[in-house]
Amino acid sequence: MEEARDSLPKAARRMQKFSNRKKRPLEFNMGDRILLKLTPQIWKEITSKTAHKGLVLRYGPFEVLQPIENSPAPPVREQFDKKVEQILDHKVIGCGEKSRRVDYLVAWKRKPIEEATMEFDTTLWQFEKEIKDYWEQHLTRTSGSPGGVGL
Repeated sequence: MEEARDSLPKAARRMQKFSNRKKRPLEFNMGDRILLKLTPQIWKEITSKTAHKGLVLRYGPFEVLQPIENSPAPPVREQFDKKVEQILDHKVIGCGEKSRRVDYLVAWKRKPIEEATMEFDTTLWQFEKEIKDYWEQHLTRTSGSPGGVGL
């Protein structure tokens, strides 16, 4: 059993070597003509609106108008037009370093406390000061939740 377990990384490296042998980076220039290989869902959407073109799952040719960099699109940051009155509580979701996130129960100004909402920590990027204040209060508090409000 241990011999098989020891040979797994070697087999994985060998498979990766032969798989990468045929791969090459694709770069398109302006004016190149390309065919798009479509997923079945997109193909079904296109063929339902146009004449049936058989079982060919390629669509085009299309002309490349402008090449796009390989870098991912910048993240879209949500901005709130309302102000935070108080962060009432938090909830940690996930247990790993990568999969862990914190949700905050946020009370908004000029809204009743019953309309407090749960917000992701990443969407509250513009309220870093309020989050910092919450953690300073939370670490000095002896009870689990402020004023009986909890999740």
